[in-house]
Amino acid sequence: MAIWGTTIAHCRENSGDGAEVDKKKFKDCKKCFSGVGDWLNEGGLARGMACLEKFEPKTIESCGEIMKKLPEVDFVQSEVNKALVCWENVHHKSIGEKCLKATGGKDMVLASLCVMNHLRQDHHYAEQIILGEDPEEQGDPTKPTKLQRVLESLFIEGRCIHANDGNDHRIAECVTCFNRAMPMHMDKKMKMEMHMDKEHMLKKVWSQYAAS
Repeated sequence: MAIWGTTIAHCRENSGDGAEVDKKKFKDCKKCFSGVGDWLNEGGLARGMACLEKFEPKTIESCGEIMKKLPEVDFVQSEVNKALVCWENVHHKSIGEKCLKATGGKDMVLASLCVMNHLRQDHHYAEQIILGEDPEEQGDPTKPTKLQRVLESLFIEGRCIHANDGNDHRIAECVTCFNRAMPMHMDKKMKMEMHMDKEHMLKKVWSQYAAS
């Protein structure tokens, strides 16, 4: 599920140069990944890897063997997590290389801020594509919609997987900690509804994403 919430951000990063985005390349990338469907079967994985080969070839170079072995282990979650972490590591390394080049490679603080800015811009762009660009389309920012809460939950999971590579216990602790820190206006019932409806909401988002 985390794959669905990150492909648009990746497409934006791989279609842009700083604040500028090549809209044609982004559209081609988005269209390719929207046709993948479920990554967790052989057909979907093959389509996804074909998109990665075209738009993120370094991911295939570094993570291709891990991904190819997923059908052999019946897409067990621990191996899927390894593939996702590898994918994100390559993505972040690519951004880091851009930022080192852009900042001259001497000031690591400046380079780190550059990386953070790239990630912020990518996620913001993804939010605009998924939720709509106008404030009225996005709703009241002080009252997140169920869709926004689901997406935030996915980003939390992704960050926890990235920060605790291969340690399932630490990943679970990390996700639990962030969930407890969610805004106070989310009561237990709301959090439970979000958990129960996450898969349904993601399918709805993906159908909208594929149709656009």
